[in-house]
Amino acid sequence: MALDHHQLFEKLLEQLQLTEPDQLAAFRSATLDKLTVHEKSKRWHFDLSMPDVLPYDIFLTFHHQLETTFKTIAQVAFSIRTTQPQLTDRALGDYWEWVVQNSGLTSPLVQELCHKQVPHLEDGRVIFMAENEVVKNFLVNQALGPIEQKYRQIGFPAFSIHTLVDESASQQKN
Repeated sequence: MALDHHQLFEKLLEQLQLTEPDQLAAFRSATLDKLTVHEKSKRWHFDLSMPDVLPYDIFLTFHHQLETTFKTIAQVAFSIRTTQPQLTDRALGDYWEWVVQNSGLTSPLVQELCHKQVPHLEDGRVIFMAENEVVKNFLVNQALGPIEQKYRQIGFPAFSIHTLVDESASQQKN
């Protein structure tokens, strides 16, 4: 008898030793839809589904356990597809630093800028306040695409970050 996708995910949780009640509750409806194994490069990619974005602390634990458990076998990565994701200020902010650090951006300027400011929700739009026009252009042209893509990869709904210049911060520097 073949295991269904949810049972496969439960097996994965057992292997990762994620058995705390709050962890199990967060993954109650999660499924392992696909595991792609690249034998030559020793890379595994897990395609997961769940109803909503994971609480950040549980996401971090899951990510850490996945990498640690399989590090002697393969380099692992995963994508999460959510069926009813809720975009909240808290989740957006909680994940911000991790997303920036894991979005493939290598410029020290991007890292510095993204640590000073966190995006927020305003009238259903994601807003990021830039210090000045130069910073805004840099973010729009180089950083925001990979950041938005990384959010989607970990289960957030698709959204665009709207960058505005923070006039008060800009004037204070003059």
